[in-house]
Amino acid sequence: LIAKVIVHGSNREEAIARMRRCLEFMVVEEIKTTIPLQLKVLAHPKFQEGEYTTAFLEEYVLPKKK
Repeated sequence: LIAKVIVHGSNREEAIARMRRCLEFMVVEEIKTTIPLQLKVLAHPKFQEGEYTTAFLEEYVLPKKK
């Protein structure tokens, strides 16, 4: 863990928008980060609606295993 980003907003929509903006402007050089994965999660309609479970990543975000 190299950084922990916490945002808040007056509602879920505002908090998600703030987190997306923060991640889009974040620069981390020379190491891989989970920023692309985080942005993918934030963009997903199920996440935005608050309709997700602990299986969210496997169901909607991560590539299916063959």
